[in-house]
Amino acid sequence: MYILYIDESGDGGYSPGSSRHLVLAGVAMHEGQWKRLVKLLDDIQSKNLPQAGGVVEFHACDLRGGRKAFRGLPRATRTQVMNDVYGVISTAQKGLTLFAAVIDKPAFRELGT
Repeated sequence: MYILYIDESGDGGYSPGSSRHLVLAGVAMHEGQWKRLVKLLDDIQSKNLPQAGGVVEFHACDLRGGRKAFRGLPRATRTQVMNDVYGVISTAQKGLTLFAAVIDKPAFRELGT
């Protein structure tokens, strides 16, 4: 069995001020991997954000910008956290698949007319 996680960035609308693109991204992993990966990610959080208390989501935009849980962390620490997260992903063995789709909404809308 595989576990699937999907997230999106952007919005699905066409109104003024709406984003031009919609990005859907995700990961599918074999059920035998998730405990090890979660443990490694939890270790990164414990090492760098012990004050956070609950689960922290490692969003790249928040890490880069020093926002939310990463506010107050020096840039070098935030960069190291991001590299550590990428390291966990890169060491995943068989059974982990990353995927993404970028939709140019104006072009997509033209196809429907």
